[in-house]
Amino acid sequence: MPRAWMVVAHHDDALLWGHGLLLRTLALGWEWTLVAMCVDRPRYQTYFDDYAQHLGVRHARHAFQNYQLGDCFSVNAADDMAVALRDSLGAERPDWVVSHSAKRRGEYGRHANHHEVLMTLWGLVPREQVIQFAYGQHYPADGMCTVADLDTSHFLPLTYAEQLDKLNWCMKAPDAGTSLVALGCPCPNPEGFQSSLDLPRPWVQRRVSAPT
Repeated sequence: MPRAWMVVAHHDDALLWGHGLLLRTLALGWEWTLVAMCVDRPRYQTYFDDYAQHLGVRHARHAFQNYQLGDCFSVNAADDMAVALRDSLGAERPDWVVSHSAKRRGEYGRHANHHEVLMTLWGLVPREQVIQFAYGQHYPADGMCTVADLDTSHFLPLTYAEQLDKLNWCMKAPDAGTSLVALGCPCPNPEGFQSSLDLPRPWVQRRVSAPT
């Protein structure tokens, strides 16, 4: 069965950007390792552990500092993050690797931790092997929404059951009251991914319209 890694910054990042993918591939027998690098508060640590146990996946977390603004590695040491991630993942190579976006804005806005994690991961695997969460923003009259980005190469439409499970876990998050408001729509459907690889099902390649 395929072996996969999902490496994220925070306690709820895997949930927000890849929960449907995790559910669908686990049902297919995939073996996942889930690592969160900047889980620096006890209530976030408890939430992440509960979430990973709910999924039944191998997981590890680290308590590097959570900060959004400023330069990458201005607070967390790059070498320390690299050692921690290497120790969590081990020497065995995965078939698939999923992590944050390389775009400066991240998935919904710039976050230093997201880029720190991606750059640390790039030190362990080739850049082109990393499948990136692909989300952008649009601004309807009633506020911000997070949707599959225009650069999305692959997506995964969620079933009703997958979306409901995702929403339930969003509501259980320690900071749900603030994060759900800040994101506007934290559970995009479909989930979006950007990759130069030919991704297998359950990913679905984006249809490109023929030129007119």
